[in-house]
Amino acid sequence: AGYPESVEKKGVRTFWKMRKAAEQRSFIKRRDERFKVSMRLSYLRDNAADPEPEDAMTIDVSAGGLAIYLNEYPDVGEALQIQMPAIRLQGERHELPEQLGIVCWIRKAPKGSLYRNVCGLQFRYADDLERETVKEYVGYVRAKYKI
Repeated sequence: AGYPESVEKKGVRTFWKMRKAAEQRSFIKRRDERFKVSMRLSYLRDNAADPEPEDAMTIDVSAGGLAIYLNEYPDVGEALQIQMPAIRLQGERHELPEQLGIVCWIRKAPKGSLYRNVCGLQFRYADDLERETVKEYVGYVRAKYKI
Protein backbone atom coordinates (compact mmCIF):
# COMPACT_ATOMS: atom_id res chain seq x y z
CA ALA A 1 0.00 0.00 0.00
CA GLY A 2 1.36 3.38 -0.96
CA TYR A 3 1.14 6.46 -3.13
CA PRO A 4 2.49 7.00 -6.65
CA GLU A 5 5.40 9.42 -6.22
CA SER A 6 6.70 9.75 -9.78
CA VAL A 7 6.59 8.12 -13.19
CA GLU A 8 9.73 6.54 -14.63
CA LYS A 9 10.12 5.56 -18.25
CA LYS A 10 12.50 2.70 -19.16
CA GLY A 11 12.50 2.02 -22.88
CA VAL A 12 8.92 1.51 -24.00
CA ARG A 13 7.68 0.70 -20.51
CA THR A 14 6.40 3.17 -17.92
CA PHE A 15 6.61 2.48 -14.18
CA TRP A 16 5.21 4.24 -11.15
CA LYS A 17 7.70 4.87 -8.37
CA MET A 18 5.72 4.17 -5.21
CA ARG A 19 6.12 5.74 -1.79
CA LYS A 20 5.11 3.45 1.03
CA ALA A 21 2.31 4.67 3.30
CA ALA A 22 3.63 4.97 6.83
CA GLU A 23 0.47 6.04 8.61
CA GLN A 24 -2.06 3.65 10.06
CA ARG A 25 -5.54 4.50 8.84
CA SER A 26 -8.67 3.66 10.72
CA PHE A 27 -11.77 3.28 8.60
CA ILE A 28 -15.07 4.31 10.12
CA LYS A 29 -18.18 2.45 9.09
CA ARG A 30 -21.01 4.75 8.06
CA ARG A 31 -23.96 5.04 10.40
CA ASP A 32 -26.49 5.07 7.55
CA GLU A 33 -26.60 3.21 4.25
CA ARG A 34 -26.29 5.34 1.10
CA PHE A 35 -28.52 4.83 -1.93
CA LYS A 36 -27.58 6.03 -5.41
CA VAL A 37 -30.61 7.88 -6.76
CA SER A 38 -31.08 10.96 -8.97
CA MET A 39 -33.78 13.35 -7.78
CA ARG A 40 -34.21 17.06 -8.36
CA LEU A 41 -34.19 19.21 -5.24
CA SER A 42 -33.90 22.87 -4.34
CA TYR A 43 -31.65 24.56 -1.84
CA LEU A 44 -31.18 27.99 -0.36
CA ARG A 45 -27.85 29.37 0.85
CA ASP A 46 -27.88 31.02 4.27
CA ASN A 47 -25.74 33.97 3.18
CA ALA A 48 -27.43 34.47 -0.22
CA ALA A 49 -28.02 38.06 -1.37
CA ASP A 50 -31.34 37.15 -2.99
CA PRO A 51 -33.48 34.46 -1.31
CA GLU A 52 -34.17 32.62 -4.57
CA PRO A 53 -33.96 28.77 -4.32
CA GLU A 54 -31.44 27.09 -6.64
CA ASP A 55 -31.84 23.73 -8.39
CA ALA A 56 -29.65 20.71 -7.69
CA MET A 57 -29.61 16.96 -8.39
CA THR A 58 -28.87 14.19 -5.90
CA ILE A 59 -26.15 11.62 -6.51
CA ASP A 60 -26.75 9.56 -3.40
CA VAL A 61 -29.00 9.88 -0.36
CA SER A 62 -28.81 8.61 3.21
CA ALA A 63 -30.36 9.54 6.55
CA GLY A 64 -27.08 11.24 7.49
CA GLY A 65 -26.68 13.42 4.41
CA LEU A 66 -26.43 13.45 0.64
CA ALA A 67 -24.18 14.19 -2.31
CA ILE A 68 -25.50 16.62 -4.91
CA TYR A 69 -24.65 18.25 -8.22
CA LEU A 70 -25.03 22.04 -8.11
CA ASN A 71 -23.92 25.12 -10.05
CA GLU A 72 -22.81 27.36 -7.18
CA TYR A 73 -19.61 26.92 -5.16
CA PRO A 74 -20.49 27.11 -1.44
CA ASP A 75 -17.75 27.20 1.19
CA VAL A 76 -16.98 24.12 3.29
CA GLY A 77 -18.86 24.54 6.57
CA GLU A 78 -21.58 26.69 5.01
CA ALA A 79 -25.20 25.82 5.82
CA LEU A 80 -27.75 25.12 3.07
CA GLN A 81 -31.51 24.78 3.50
CA ILE A 82 -32.43 21.66 1.51
CA GLN A 83 -35.95 20.97 0.21
CA MET A 84 -36.27 17.37 -0.96
CA PRO A 85 -39.01 16.46 -3.47
CA ALA A 86 -42.28 14.86 -2.40
CA ILE A 87 -42.44 11.09 -2.99
CA ARG A 88 -45.62 9.35 -4.18
CA LEU A 89 -45.73 5.74 -3.12
CA GLN A 90 -48.82 3.54 -3.46
CA GLY A 91 -51.12 6.55 -3.73
CA GLU A 92 -49.71 8.27 -0.64
CA ARG A 93 -47.67 11.47 -0.72
CA HIS A 94 -44.61 11.56 1.54
CA GLU A 95 -42.98 14.92 2.08
CA LEU A 96 -39.93 15.92 4.08
CA PRO A 97 -39.75 19.29 5.83
CA GLU A 98 -36.87 21.58 4.90
CA GLN A 99 -33.56 20.21 6.22
CA LEU A 100 -30.37 21.96 7.28
CA GLY A 101 -27.29 20.59 5.50
CA ILE A 102 -23.67 21.52 6.24
CA VAL A 103 -21.22 21.43 3.30
CA CYS A 104 -18.53 18.82 4.09
CA TRP A 105 -16.66 18.85 0.77
CA ILE A 106 -16.96 20.32 -2.72
CA ARG A 107 -15.31 19.43 -6.05
CA LYS A 108 -15.63 20.28 -9.72
CA ALA A 109 -18.15 18.09 -11.56
CA PRO A 110 -16.88 15.76 -14.30
CA LYS A 111 -16.80 17.08 -17.86
CA GLY A 112 -20.11 16.77 -19.66
CA SER A 113 -22.17 17.13 -16.50
CA LEU A 114 -25.22 19.40 -16.45
CA TYR A 115 -23.90 21.03 -13.26
CA ARG A 116 -20.55 22.64 -12.46
CA ASN A 117 -19.82 21.26 -8.96
CA VAL A 118 -20.33 18.21 -6.76
CA CYS A 119 -20.98 18.75 -3.07
CA GLY A 120 -21.33 16.52 0.02
CA LEU A 121 -23.78 17.59 2.72
CA GLN A 122 -24.29 16.34 6.25
CA PHE A 123 -27.71 16.87 7.83
CA ARG A 124 -27.97 18.65 11.19
CA TYR A 125 -30.90 17.52 13.29
CA ALA A 126 -32.69 19.42 16.06
CA ASP A 127 -33.68 16.17 17.80
CA ASP A 128 -34.03 12.40 17.34
CA LEU A 129 -37.58 12.78 16.01
CA GLU A 130 -36.31 14.81 13.05
CA ARG A 131 -33.68 12.15 12.35
CA GLU A 132 -36.34 9.43 12.37
CA THR A 133 -38.46 11.48 9.93
CA VAL A 134 -35.54 11.66 7.49
CA LYS A 135 -34.89 7.93 7.96
CA GLU A 136 -38.52 7.17 7.04
CA TYR A 137 -38.30 9.43 3.99
CA VAL A 138 -35.13 7.64 2.81
CA GLY A 139 -37.01 4.35 3.24
CA TYR A 140 -39.79 5.67 0.98
CA VAL A 141 -37.18 6.72 -1.60
CA ARG A 142 -35.65 3.25 -1.45
CA ALA A 143 -39.06 1.60 -1.93
CA LYS A 144 -40.12 3.91 -4.79
CA TYR A 145 -36.93 3.48 -6.83
CA LYS A 146 -36.58 -0.23 -5.83
CA ILE A 147 -33.01 0.18 -4.59
